[in-house]
Amino acid sequence: MRASIGPLRLRAERFRGAALSAQGLRVTPVGHRLSLEWPDGGLAWLRPVAVEVSGAGAERRVPVRDVTRMLVLALPAAGALAGLFVSRRAASTQREGGRSWKA
Repeated sequence: MRASIGPLRLRAERFRGAALSAQGLRVTPVGHRLSLEWPDGGLAWLRPVAVEVSGAGAERRVPVRDVTRMLVLALPAAGALAGLFVSRRAASTQREGGRSWKA
């Protein structure tokens, strides 16, 4: 996909890296690229998608799990849960007259 607004250009594409051969196998990395380009520079976000392995008459596509992306999504979720827990605890302490009662 390509789009442009004046001098800005947005590109999203799937790409294949250089194939490597070792011990009778041919391994090709596959990724996604999202780039925003302007006349004096730009930004690019690349992420792995899969590895294609071929050899001995068989081809196989092995998906790659992007652990960094999972962590980036998990951290705000954990923060939201912690904030919810703290706010509920603060609300229950206020209902008891500002004192923490322990059984």
